[in-house]
Amino acid sequence: MRTLGFLFLTALLLGSAAAKPLETLSGPLRAAAAREGMRVGVAIKDLTTGEELFLRGDESFRQASSIKIHILTELYRQHAAGRLDVHAKVPFTPESRAAGSGLLKHLGRDSVTMSLRDYAVLMIVLSDNSATNLLIDRVGMEAVNASLTAQGTPDIRLRRRMMDRAAMAQGQENVGTPRGFMRSLELLHRGEVVDAATSREILAILKLPRFGRPAIREPLPESVAVAHKGGSLSSGVRCDSAIIYLPGRPYVLCVMTEGRKDSAEGEEVIAAVSRRVYQHFSELQSP
Repeated sequence: MRTLGFLFLTALLLGSAAAKPLETLSGPLRAAAAREGMRVGVAIKDLTTGEELFLRGDESFRQASSIKIHILTELYRQHAAGRLDVHAKVPFTPESRAAGSGLLKHLGRDSVTMSLRDYAVLMIVLSDNSATNLLIDRVGMEAVNASLTAQGTPDIRLRRRMMDRAAMAQGQENVGTPRGFMRSLELLHRGEVVDAATSREILAILKLPRFGRPAIREPLPESVAVAHKGGSLSSGVRCDSAIIYLPGRPYVLCVMTEGRKDSAEGEEVIAAVSRRVYQHFSELQSP
């Protein structure tokens, strides 16, 4: 009888853990995000149950390089529509060269030719600003924004090329909300960006490993795949949006921060939020 009672109690406790709602994270996330002089937005989606949780989910944040997710997506939308070929080889020209992150800015004049897909890999893996500008010019800024509106995320906007100082001085920033980025990643996960095959190609690039260890990955086991793109600005912006493929319990996590200039504190917040969310979902994993 004692054995039966113990098994019943264990099953009851496990059942309670499995049923723990996402809302229980609300307090811990607010605590993790509570930093003086910092604004933090979070969006979480349980891709198994459909549950969602937001902290400043509909507020707009500057996106830095996280906006590159949507340039990549538009590239593959146009490839699927036959408007361009991602495997077509294109020369890199001085007009696309940009300061900041990346490799292409260091290479010789008129010496590089590669496929649009290869430029996309540089854009995501190395956050190459020059590759990004070339792709923006190829797909068109208006086309990116039209697709974002059509998919139900008009709150995400590509307003300037990378490192366009004149546009930045005029307040033209690439922006988005935690809810909007969550929605975009959910569509990719469901295979609804054009079709399942196109979504898989986009995700394959977003899953490629990065140098170093991004803050959103910091608490995760190496074996867990992550499709994501982070971004940062010296003005205090740190953000990352990801699908985290926890076996049996995948979820979307988008964290966006704006704080003090030249502060990397946002990365600490992203890591802290990611750690707490991972703990929650790891307790819900199917046995």
